Amino acid sequence: MRIKGVNYPEELIRAQATGDLVVFAGAGVSSPSPSSLPLFSGLAGQIGSGSGHEKEENEPEDRYLGRLKKAGVHVHESAARILVNETTKPHPLHRYLLQLFPSVEAVRLVTTNFDTHFSSAAAELYHGKIETFFSPALPLGDDFSGLVYLHGSAGKDSKRCVITDEDFGRAYLTQAWATRFLAAMFPRYFVLFVGYSHNDTVMNYLARGLPPATQKRRFAFTTGDKASLAKWEFLGISPLVYEKSAEENTHIPITVSVGEWVSELNRGLLEKGQRIRSIVESQPPLEGEDADYIIHALDDEGTRRFFFKYARSADCISWLETHGFAKRIFDRSAVTDDFDRELT
Repeated sequence: MRIKGVNYPEELIRAQATGDLVVFAGAGVSSPSPSSLPLFSGLAGQIGSGSGHEKEENEPEDRYLGRLKKAGVHVHESAARILVNETTKPHPLHRYLLQLFPSVEAVRLVTTNFDTHFSSAAAELYHGKIETFFSPALPLGDDFSGLVYLHGSAGKDSKRCVITDEDFGRAYLTQAWATRFLAAMFPRYFVLFVGYSHNDTVMNYLARGLPPATQKRRFAFTTGDKASLAKWEFLGISPLVYEKSAEENTHIPITVSVGEWVSELNRGLLEKGQRIRSIVESQPPLEGEDADYIIHALDDEGTRRFFFKYARSADCISWLETHGFAKRIFDRSAVTDDFDRELT
C-alpha cells in the first residue's frame, strides 16, 4: 500500500498489524533538526578533532576511534558530550516510529544510536513505562518487547558503548552478545530499517549469512539510485523507495510517510469510512494511493462494508473486475464467507 509516496508491501503492513514488526533505527533518525546529531563518520571526526591524529584515507571509523583511544583520547566520554546535551532534542520521527506499535507492551524498537532521544520520546508517549535494554545486557532476540540499545547508550554508561574496533570485536565476535541477539531476531520478526546505512562490516556479514527465508522479512527506506538499490538487493533486504526532498532535510519524505501511516492506524472506523466514501464517489476511476487504500480496505472486514455501501457507479464494478475482486463477488463458487456476508 502506498502511503505518501512510499510503497509498503502488504506483508510489512500485516506484520505491523499482527505484532510481528521490529523497527531497527540508525543514526539517520537523529540527524535532522532539532536532533542535529552527527552520523558515525561525523562523530568520529568531532572526537578526533584537535587530537593531533588524523583519520587515514579509507580507514574505518571504528578503527580510527580505536587508534585514538590507544593514543589517550577519551573516546567514549567525548562521544557522550557530543550526543547527550541540552542542545539536541527528539525529532518527530522518533515519536512516529514508537507510535507504529499499538501499545507500550507491543513496542519492539532496536537502535544502534548512542543518544537518548528514543528514551525521551518514549517517556513522553508512555510515561516511563517502556522496558529498556542496554548492551551488553540484551534480551532474547526472538522473544522481547521494549526499547533495545544494541550498541549501548551514552546517557546510561558511555564506557559500554560500542564505538571502537575493540568494542565491535567484543559485541560481535568474542563475547558476541549483539550477534546472538540479531541472529535470533531476524528469523523471528519482520524488520524495518530506518535511518540505518548498514555499512558495518560485521552486520553485512551477518545479513549475508541469514537463511534465505529472512530475505522477505527485512525492509529498508532508501533512495531509488542504482547503487542504493543494488546494495540492499545484495544484502537480501527489500527497498522502500522514496524521493529526496529539496528541503534542508532531504530525507523528510520518510517522516511524512511514517507520520501518515501512524495517523491511519489511529483513525477510527468512521473516519476510515469517510475516506473510503470520498474516494469511491470521486472521479476519475480509482488509481494511485487511493486505489491502494481501497484494495487494503477490501481485505479488512471492518472497512469492506463501507465500499459496498458507497460504491454505486459502473466504474467501481469495472475497477473491481480489473483488480480481481469481481470474480470473488459474482462467481458464487469463489465467494468467501466474508464477501458473502457483505452481499446479503
